[in-house]
Amino acid sequence: MKMADKLPVHNKEANVNSSGSLLTPNNLKYISLLVLVVQNSSLALMMRASRTNSVLYFATTAVVLSEFVKLVASIGLIFWQLGDVTAVVRLLQQEILKKPFENVKMLVPAALYTLQNNLAFIAVSNLSAATYQVTYQLKILTTALFAVLILRKNLDSKKWMSLLILAAGVAIVQISESSVLSSPTQTVVEDSSTASSY
Repeated sequence: MKMADKLPVHNKEANVNSSGSLLTPNNLKYISLLVLVVQNSSLALMMRASRTNSVLYFATTAVVLSEFVKLVASIGLIFWQLGDVTAVVRLLQQEILKKPFENVKMLVPAALYTLQNNLAFIAVSNLSAATYQVTYQLKILTTALFAVLILRKNLDSKKWMSLLILAAGVAIVQISESSVLSSPTQTVVEDSSTASSY
């Protein structure tokens, strides 16, 4: 039984907007997509801006604080669905304290996720925001490849084409970034050799 099946919807009237129409799953899907696009784009820009500032902070502190905010938001959403503090506490006890072996299994992905987030701060400190954002999307490609190789999952031709386009886009950005970085050096070398010939 999934976690969503266990959680009853607290109040359907709370999902009604001022015009009286329900927030349909289709509308919610597009709103979620828009929020994710804005969040992911602004995250890369804000991370880059904060890391180029003269006052630096520990990346590990930012990672821990972001996970704490996610924890509080998750508990808040569970409370919104259940509508009762005792029900939330009971659910957390049932899912966390009474299933220790399930939680131990999550240690490896959690450690890798923490490492990934810390490496993201290192990457955004050394790359431009655009290069970081495009290169960061390679995780989609590697996830798909591991799903095919390890989990024996089949991908249809549309998904393979999407992954190919994603890989080509990342390669184009990397090539253009390297050509931009190498061209000013060549100009300086040519100018200095021209000046020395006079």
